Amino acid sequence: MGMVLEGRSGIPIEGNARGQLSTHATAVSEEHEANLASDGYVLPINGIDVNGAEHIVVIKNGDDRDLIITAITLSGSETGRWVHVYLNESFTYAAGGTPVVPTNVKSGIVGGAEGEFYTLDAAGTDITTFTGTSTIAGIYTFQTTPLTYRTDSGWVVPKGQVWSLYNVSNNIVYNGHISFYYHHG
Repeated sequence: MGMVLEGRSGIPIEGNARGQLSTHATAVSEEHEANLASDGYVLPINGIDVNGAEHIVVIKNGDDRDLIITAITLSGSETGRWVHVYLNESFTYAAGGTPVVPTNVKSGIVGGAEGEFYTLDAAGTDITTFTGTSTIAGIYTFQTTPLTYRTDSGWVVPKGQVWSLYNVSNNIVYNGHISFYYHHG
């Protein structure tokens, strides 16, 4: 014969005749929690035309919280083009980029992403100015159909730090988006 105990929350706790408790839990990702808290975003990449080795996207975190980039979804006008993910670049915007406002993934929320977000302005004119040594944090190839790349725990971009996506190959037009959120740690 089972028993039901009443906890402080008012939610009944079920047990069996041997005194064992039955529990239920729901696990959700940190990304899911951030999205519910209006801290999840996508940065659109719409028809970005690159001419050889140029930055496609540059993100500089302006929030006190870590910015976690969870996925890159891209397709290109050509097959088999290589891109690098760079970390540790020093960046001060000078020219060659178009400011982009990331879209909040929670319906009805406008704005709110803190930082600098740029896509390439025109093929043949890279976004400037970068200094320091960059670290390759990923090398990916994209095709004419959309592909999504994820890391196990995301690329972590602390306040004031830079994450960029860099075209290594020949001329190509990219479409897609970058998914990210702010860490609630």
